Amino acid sequence: MRTIIATLVIAAALGLGVGWASGDASPELSPMPEKFKHIQIVSPSPTIPKEIADFAGVWEGVWKNRFGVPHPSRRGKLIVYEVYDNKVKFLWAIGDNPNSPIPGSWTKKEAEIEDFDGKKTFSHFFLKTGRSTYYYLENGKLIGKMRDLEIEMNRVK
Repeated sequence: MRTIIATLVIAAALGLGVGWASGDASPELSPMPEKFKHIQIVSPSPTIPKEIADFAGVWEGVWKNRFGVPHPSRRGKLIVYEVYDNKVKFLWAIGDNPNSPIPGSWTKKEAEIEDFDGKKTFSHFFLKTGRSTYYYLENGKLIGKMRDLEIEMNRVK
């Protein structure tokens, strides 16, 4: 009996892990609200250091658990539309997650550029969770970390 239960538990965990890890099971993002549709990405000034200017653009990915445990994910999107020497302006979107009481949403944000562990970073505080997410560039990807969650975002524009 223990063997059967253990087999079922492992099979269920693997099944959940494959679906969420691939990101295919995450609901799509809601359309951008009309109030943000006028926002255009501004090319950074050539005087801004490349490691900061490279934040500009549209980034997408799927949130996952950093510790390898299957986690019901949600899609994420950042549109970094203005980049300065010391700050960025961006739109932040998260998709719905059927296992979370926090609905998907779009938010307009501004954050200071900081140095952390030799990397340029910016962060934002998400009031609904009481947590901050920190973003930095690594190997052409925008990485976001919030406690035990992580998102690896690819540039789509």
